[in-house]
Amino acid sequence: MGLIDVYNNMKNYLLMILGVVIVGLSSCSKKADDVVIPPFDSVAQAKADSVTIQAYLTAHPEITATKGPKGLYYQITTAGTGAHPTENSIVSVDYVGTLPKGTVFDSGSYTTPLNFRANIIEGWKLGIPLMRKGGKMILILPSALAYGNSSPSPSVGANAVMIFNITLKDFQ
Repeated sequence: MGLIDVYNNMKNYLLMILGVVIVGLSSCSKKADDVVIPPFDSVAQAKADSVTIQAYLTAHPEITATKGPKGLYYQITTAGTGAHPTENSIVSVDYVGTLPKGTVFDSGSYTTPLNFRANIIEGWKLGIPLMRKGGKMILILPSALAYGNSSPSPSVGANAVMIFNITLKDFQ
């Protein structure tokens, strides 16, 4: 066996050892699939949302919100006139949606009537029937009545408490 043969054998052994080390190290690293996501705890989230809402109300003493069904808070700022819409009504609204820290995440005007049976968040289905035509309201929603543990957009995280200023323009 010559010096070149010894060199080639050593090179093969080193490559084999290096391969074993690389395979060993790669099997120790965590993969994205290995991340364990704890199950969603709706009770803990409801408590966290309540703390966020209470802090918001404390920071905004001008808001004298009433606690309504399923944990929503609302304040009718302008009464409006006439009857209340129902869950079967088709409504037209103007709105601005903000996060508790004041970030506006959405605003708009539904000049095309919005069907309550359409895909709208639960908090609107509960809050808007408390209004009358021409009425205005502040609607403060725990995450379960908004988008839950999903995120509607990159600017809004999952489990977001949302505040809406809504004007009920009309309904049928």
